Amino acid sequence: MIGLTKLITQRESPSDRLRYGDVDGKTKTHKFEDNGVYRPVVVFNIASACNLACQHCYYSARYQPLPDELSTQEIFGVIDDLSELQVPVVLVSGGEPLMKKDIFTILEYFNFKGIETALSTNGTLIKPWNIDKIKKSGVGYVGISIDGPENIHDNFRGKKGAFRMASEAIDICIENNIRTSVRLTLTRYNKDYLFDIIDWAEEKKVNRFCIYHLVATGRGKDIKDATLTPEETREIIKKVIEKAERLRMEILTVDNPADGIFILAELIRRGEIEKAKKVFKMLKSQKGDGTGKRIAVIAHNGNVHLSQFWLTEKIGNVREEKFSRIWNDNSNPILKYLREKVREELEGKCGICPVKNLCGGFRPRAYAYTGKINSSDPLCYINQDDMKTITEFIRREIGIEEEKLLEEKRAN
Repeated sequence: MIGLTKLITQRESPSDRLRYGDVDGKTKTHKFEDNGVYRPVVVFNIASACNLACQHCYYSARYQPLPDELSTQEIFGVIDDLSELQVPVVLVSGGEPLMKKDIFTILEYFNFKGIETALSTNGTLIKPWNIDKIKKSGVGYVGISIDGPENIHDNFRGKKGAFRMASEAIDICIENNIRTSVRLTLTRYNKDYLFDIIDWAEEKKVNRFCIYHLVATGRGKDIKDATLTPEETREIIKKVIEKAERLRMEILTVDNPADGIFILAELIRRGEIEKAKKVFKMLKSQKGDGTGKRIAVIAHNGNVHLSQFWLTEKIGNVREEKFSRIWNDNSNPILKYLREKVREELEGKCGICPVKNLCGGFRPRAYAYTGKINSSDPLCYINQDDMKTITEFIRREIGIEEEKLLEEKRAN
């Protein structure tokens, strides 16, 4: 996840502790790895069922729950383990989490164990009569999906009235002082309406707007052709950067670390060198793609995965072993590879990129589109001019700073 607003404006953000806190000196950043122990953000898909049938659903959810869902007591056991591991945030998702039996009891238990939670929902089941339960459960913020104007959203979600209900849910959350995020998956179907939706969300006083780049997994495989080209993506992100500078609402992008590299190049081209230095440090701190390190997924049946967009790879099951042990088993070949080797063995454009240690491409997309973990990210839109601009900047500005630090160390 790239904090686009943070990088461009360097305003404080509630999510700084997950990315850039130590760099600006105002907030202590969560240590995703500390003395060999990994503590990731966890996406917990507690429900397999959903009341919608979205075209891009990575979970391929259906209306009826699957028989292998974790029981409430089993979920409590997982929460106990996540609390002991001290994960920073759990995103409670599905399917549609509000279809899960005992959902409010489960959310309250997260709160009881001191775990910050976010509720990821399609919004259609948030009503005036259950908003108090959501508030009292201790949920930190609610993320509601919007995929375009009403006709496009309803078609994409497979239900007439879905947009109206999601819009009402956003209003209900904001009226009840719940931090609210709008989430949009960028596709060929909605790209022309993106800025209309951003303006709509800003007018509603939404706190955060998350732009997801489409990854063709789950039902998303059926709309693979809706993926934007790198050139289209570049053009849109350039406009989003310009838009973000004028908004109160925070904008983030998801599953494309190249967005951060592009922001760095744009700042250098503008001549905003001091800001570019800070952005470089932030990107260096974040270290690009966090697959296998900073984010993990627990499925409805207890399977542990590397990403919500990489559900074909199971690395364990919480019914058989605690999540904390599964995620910290460095003998697991794929975890070991992602944590220690993949940046050295990247192929194609990613392999020759001079700033691959600040980015690394999005590994789940590379795998989904090519079948290889270390292949180049097919959605990368960083061009030769960007690479040259950043390389010269590093040599000219960052190299001098690092040399000064070395001289100070020698003198001491």
